[in-house]
Amino acid sequence: MEPARIVFVGDLHLGRRPSALPDDLEALGLRASALGPAEVWRRTVELAIERGAHAVVLAGDVVDREDDRFEAGRALRDGIARLVDAGIRVLAVVGNHDVTALPRVADAIAEFELLGRGGRWEAVDLERVGVVPVRLVGWSFPRASVSESPLGSLDRTLRAADRATLGVLHCDLDASRSPYAPVRSLELDDAGFDAWLLGHVHKPHDLAARPVGYLGSMSGLDAGEPGPRGPWWVEVAAPGQVMASHLPIAPIRYETVDCALEGLRPGDRADVEDDFEGRIRTALEALHDRLERRGEVGPGAAALVVARVRVHGRPRHDLDVRRVLFDERFLAPHSFGATHYSVERVIEAERPDLDLDALARRIDAPGLLARRLVGLRDGDDEARALLARAEAALDAETAGGRFALLDAPAWKQDEPDALVALLLRAGLRELEGLLAQSAALAGEADSGQVGAP
Repeated sequence: MEPARIVFVGDLHLGRRPSALPDDLEALGLRASALGPAEVWRRTVELAIERGAHAVVLAGDVVDREDDRFEAGRALRDGIARLVDAGIRVLAVVGNHDVTALPRVADAIAEFELLGRGGRWEAVDLERVGVVPVRLVGWSFPRASVSESPLGSLDRTLRAADRATLGVLHCDLDASRSPYAPVRSLELDDAGFDAWLLGHVHKPHDLAARPVGYLGSMSGLDAGEPGPRGPWWVEVAAPGQVMASHLPIAPIRYETVDCALEGLRPGDRADVEDDFEGRIRTALEALHDRLERRGEVGPGAAALVVARVRVHGRPRHDLDVRRVLFDERFLAPHSFGATHYSVERVIEAERPDLDLDALARRIDAPGLLARRLVGLRDGDDEARALLARAEAALDAETAGGRFALLDAPAWKQDEPDALVALLLRAGLRELEGLLAQSAALAGEADSGQVGAP
C-alpha cells in the first residue's frame, strides 16, 4: 500500500497583510496582494494537487478576523473547491480567531469538514483503496476564549489500534494560564497518538525530527516571524511511521542580519555612510546565497525578503555615527536575481556587556534605570504594573489616527513576551545614553570643566 499523503496547514490568518513592505513595491514588479496569506494558500492548493495529496488539514486561525470573512472567505472557498474537484478531502479545526467565520464556511460547503465542532473531540478516518488508512482526531474552539485544557475531555478510545492516529489541535502549549486552550506536553504524550499537529503559535517546531508540535504560521506577517514559512507535507506509512517535511513556499520572508560596526571607516558622513551601506549589502548577499542554496527564495518560494539589520559593536565615532547609521537612506531595496531584499530598519543589538545587576547597585540615574530593568527582566510586581500601563498606552496609540490600519501589535496573543522584550530594548538604549552622559560629566569634572561657560 502507498503511504497516506496529507498537507497540514498552520495559521493562515487570511485577511491580514504583511507589514513593512517597501514603498516602491510596484517598481520591483511585486504586488502586495501576491505576498500575503491568500497567495501562500493558493500555492498550497496547487502543490497539494500536483503532488497527489489525499487530504489537506487546516489547524485553525484560517481567517484572521470576523471583519475579513468576505474577502478571506472567498479565497478559502475557491481553494477548497479546487481541492474537492481534485478528489482531495479538506478538513479543519477552529482556532480562537475564526470561531464564527470557519463554521460559516463549513455550513456553506458540504465537502469542507470541521473536526470537533463545538468543543467536542471527534475522530475521522481517511480511507482510500491502496492507501494506508489514517485516523484524524481533532477539537475545535467553541468560543474565542477557552481557559481549560481540551485534553481533559479527550476520550482515549478515539485512538485507533489498527492505524496511525494523528491529533489536530489549536492550543497554547505549556502555558497554564492561557485563555487559548492551554495544554501540557505531558498530556499530548499520554494520549499515545502517533503525531500531534498544532496551531496557534507562529514559530514552527522541528516536526521533521518529531511530529509533535507547532506547524507555525503559513506566511510571516512581520519582523517578529522570521525564517521559512509554508505548509507541512506529511506521509504516513504505518502506525509509528509518520514523516513530516516543511515546504517553505511563502512569497514573503522576514529575516534579521547582523552587521558589525568595529573598524567602520573613519571620515566624514559620506565616508561612514558608504562603508555602512557596503556592509549591509554584503550581509544581504550572504543571506541570499544561503537561502538560494536551500531553495527558499526564487520561483515558488520567497520573492521578497524583508530584513532587519542588527548592528553590534562600538565604532570609534560612537554616538554621532550611530545617528548616521539609522538614517532612512539605508532602507533602499537590494536585488539579487529575481529576489528582492528590503531593509525594514536598523536596530541595535542588546548589549551583553552591560551588567544590569551591578549597575542596579548604583545610586545615580543609571542605577535607578538599571533597577527598573532588572525588575522588568525578573517579572516583579512593579514590572507587571509597568507592563499593564505600557500595553494600555500602546493600545491607545494604535486604536486610531494614522495607526488605525496597522495589524494587531506583536505582544497580543501569539507573542506574550514581545512587550517585555520591546521595553527592555528601549530601556537598554536609554541606559547606554545615561552611562555615556555620566562618563562625559566625569571627564569634565576631572579636567575642571564642569560649570564652565
